[in-house]
Amino acid sequence: GADETEPDHFRVVLLGDSHSKHWVPGLHGLFADNGVSAINLGKGGVLPFQGGATYYNPESNVSMSDRNEKIQAYIEKFRPKVVVLSARWALYLNNDTRQDGNGARRFFTYDQYKSLDPESSLLAIEQALIDTISRYSSLGIHTVLLGQVPPLGGSIKDCLTRPGYLATDNSIDSCRVFSRHESLERLRSTNDLLLGIKNRFGNSVSVFLPSDWLCNQGEYCDLFSDNDILYQDDDHLSYHGSVSLVKNHLTQLVEIANGGV
Repeated sequence: GADETEPDHFRVVLLGDSHSKHWVPGLHGLFADNGVSAINLGKGGVLPFQGGATYYNPESNVSMSDRNEKIQAYIEKFRPKVVVLSARWALYLNNDTRQDGNGARRFFTYDQYKSLDPESSLLAIEQALIDTISRYSSLGIHTVLLGQVPPLGGSIKDCLTRPGYLATDNSIDSCRVFSRHESLERLRSTNDLLLGIKNRFGNSVSVFLPSDWLCNQGEYCDLFSDNDILYQDDDHLSYHGSVSLVKNHLTQLVEIANGGV
């Protein structure tokens, strides 16, 4: 919730697409337990950059432009201590239509990067991050970049309930599509991008990469923690996954929100 003395002011603002929203269960518990006020202003299907445009094949999602401008105006007015940016970054860089549940390809345009292709989308995201973080830094706002959760290549929920799975030996291996190498390869460009942004801005930016936690050994990335499933589908966290990963890997956000880096 907001600070009681300033009902419109939050110490932490979470921005992004559906990959910001799936962190809400875990972050809510963490911040509530530590007295940190926070709000999620993420919106599924769109990157949170003022002046950018998200495309579904050849069509632009122009309805989000006004929303992003209002969000940035709010941030500039109230100046939270921290803005957390989280998104399905790699979605815009892969040609494989399986990256989108509707079979569509997505692209992002920004500034001079207008081509609807993965290479231009990567440059557009990079420039949008640089401009956005530069603006936040000038306001004294610390930026946290959350990398994308590694994709599985198929929906774990659909797999576990399909007749073929129920008729077999119920081995979770039958639900795996991408190997650990394949999952990491799909995130390589955007993980490198986020780390490069961190190097550029130094202590004004923190980066956390879930692939470092979930894909550090074995043939496949991790699906389970404490005997429960971490994923809701191909690349969104379940409620348990959100709570578990925040508890085990993101407690440093409290220190960051309180002014420590």
